[in-house]
Amino acid sequence: MKFELDTFSPEILNGINCSGLPPHKLVVKVGAPVMLLRNIDQTNGLCNGTRMQVRRMRTHVIEYKTLTGNKAGIILIPRLNLIPNNETLPVRFQRRQFPIIMSFAMTINKS
Repeated sequence: MKFELDTFSPEILNGINCSGLPPHKLVVKVGAPVMLLRNIDQTNGLCNGTRMQVRRMRTHVIEYKTLTGNKAGIILIPRLNLIPNNETLPVRFQRRQFPIIMSFAMTINKS
């Protein structure tokens, strides 16, 4: 285990971008549209793909206003431990960050 940690520098681990995992450095400003990457509370409309707008930023939580769905309102989302489930990665790791990504455009596919 010690050998694995020594071979992968923080720069290499920070450069890994997987599906469903936010980038290492997330730059968000108040008023920015973002999209939720994890199912947090499905009964209240906080599921994967929910579009939100940043209202206020704190140290450990960000306050959002939901833009889509029938459960619109103000919510607080904390930082979470996110673990990628990609088998091609050489090592398992986790990132403690907000489960959001910037949402500039979205495609809608209807069958």
